[in-house]
Amino acid sequence: MPIRIAFLTLLSFLIAATLACSSEGDAAEPPKDESRATPSIAIDKPPPATATLGSQTLQMGVGTYCWSSGSAPGMCVDMAGPVTGPQELVVSAGTEVTVVTQFPAADIESADVAALVPQGQPTRGSNGEMNWSFPPRDRIPLTSNVDASGVRFNATLAPGRYIVTAFLKAPQGDVSYGIVIDVR
Repeated sequence: MPIRIAFLTLLSFLIAATLACSSEGDAAEPPKDESRATPSIAIDKPPPATATLGSQTLQMGVGTYCWSSGSAPGMCVDMAGPVTGPQELVVSAGTEVTVVTQFPAADIESADVAALVPQGQPTRGSNGEMNWSFPPRDRIPLTSNVDASGVRFNATLAPGRYIVTAFLKAPQGDVSYGIVIDVR
C-alpha cells in the first residue's frame, strides 16, 4: 500500500510539472524543419470538356476516369452513374454537337458516344455537377467521329430528355464526360 501511494504521488507530481511547463505562453516554438515537411501531391485529373452547338457552349460533367499526364501520379475514379454539367443543352433532332476537350483532339484514340434515358432526379455534387442514378435505361449509341475540333456526334434522337456520355480514350488514360440534352 505505501508503494502505491508513493507511485501515485510521483505520478501526480510529474503530470503537474508537465502541465505547468506546457502552459507557459512565452515559450518559443522550436523552428520547423522544412526538409522533413510532407510534400503536397497533386493528383492528375482529366481536364474539363464542353459541349458546343453553334454559339452555345456548356460545361460537361467529368465521370469515371483513369488519368495520368505524367506530371503527377495518376488516379482512377469510379462514379456510381453518369455525371453531367449543371445545365441542359437544347437541340433539334439530328443536330451535330461537338465535345471539345482541353487536351489536343489529335490525342483522342477512340470515342464512344451514347444517349441514355435518365431515371429519377440527379443529386448535385459539391462542384455543381449532377450525379445521376445508375443504370439509366435504353442506351442508344450515337454516330460520332473525331476531328481537329474534338468529337462530333449527331443527336439523332426522338424528342425528349437524354444524358449523353462521351467515353474517350487517349494516351493519358480514359474519361467519361456527360451532358443532358433536351431534344425538341
